[in-house]
Amino acid sequence: MKTPQEQNDLDCSGDYSTAGILVDINEEIYNDDESVNKYSKYSWTSDGIDRILSGNGIRNHEVGTFPNADNPNTITEQNVNKRFTLCPENVSKEPIINYLDNLKIGEVFNKAVRYENSESTIEDFCITIDKKKLWVITKIQGWRYGLLEVEYSGGQFNHIAHGTFMTIIGARKELTIKNGNEWLGEDSIDDYM
Repeated sequence: MKTPQEQNDLDCSGDYSTAGILVDINEEIYNDDESVNKYSKYSWTSDGIDRILSGNGIRNHEVGTFPNADNPNTITEQNVNKRFTLCPENVSKEPIINYLDNLKIGEVFNKAVRYENSESTIEDFCITIDKKKLWVITKIQGWRYGLLEVEYSGGQFNHIAHGTFMTIIGARKELTIKNGNEWLGEDSIDDYM
């Protein structure tokens, strides 16, 4: 009779497999940060079908000060138990195009879990001529702008930050230059910072 791992190896017919990669990790590290003072416990294992993350949710690195004036919460243990397939599938032959199709101006692009009320919304976006990259300009917390490059490689999306700007003009100028074009628009305060 075959083990679950052997059976999974036979059934994993996609382009990607994470079977046998970092599936035997078991860490317990004391975090003496002033806001933590607890053990961070986590493990990565596999049952031959899924990669399993288990832990207590306590960070194993320095964190901000909690509670604080803007956040009354304290860092407490949580039950973390997540499963991820060992055989991910590439669901699209054109992942950048699919990503582009889901972008909508004014919609939330990301929320920072670490900072309360910190989110960025989509202000503008475009795709490169070769259709291999996206450029996204975001409005961060309603008053400054970010420029992000989105590419797809090795079965995953990569988000690369290219700076923050005080004005939309500064972000658009940087986007124009990054695409190899000459900026013909006006100057902004970002040119003098």
